[in-house]
Amino acid sequence: MELPVDDLAPNLRKVGRGQRVKLTGRGFGPRKSVNLYVASDPVYLGSGVADDDGVVTIEGVIPDDLDAGEHSLALIDPETGFGFRQSISLDAPDASSALPTTGTDSTPTMALAALFVLGGGALAIVAKRRQLI
Repeated sequence: MELPVDDLAPNLRKVGRGQRVKLTGRGFGPRKSVNLYVASDPVYLGSGVADDDGVVTIEGVIPDDLDAGEHSLALIDPETGFGFRQSISLDAPDASSALPTTGTDSTPTMALAALFVLGGGALAIVAKRRQLI
């Protein structure tokens, strides 16, 4: 069933992974249960109950594993299938944030190694001077 397009969240066009989204839909039955989905996959994001005027507001979080590109968020009455959808665009992550952090900070180890080298050099000079005396 194709859902009609609506401005469920007019300022929400581009989203990121892990972003909290909030959609409001009108025209549902009073006290009807409504679900929020990423309809293009589909992925359940949350649910709510319409008020006496048939208005519902539901919050959810965009999944971290959702593919970049065009998607639809949808508010749907699971009993009747009535609902609305809104197109969104999921941005691709920055290349720098896509790489895992590996290794450790080697600065303390290198500083300690340099201290041992300098200490060893100083001991060698002291030993050489004792031999000359």
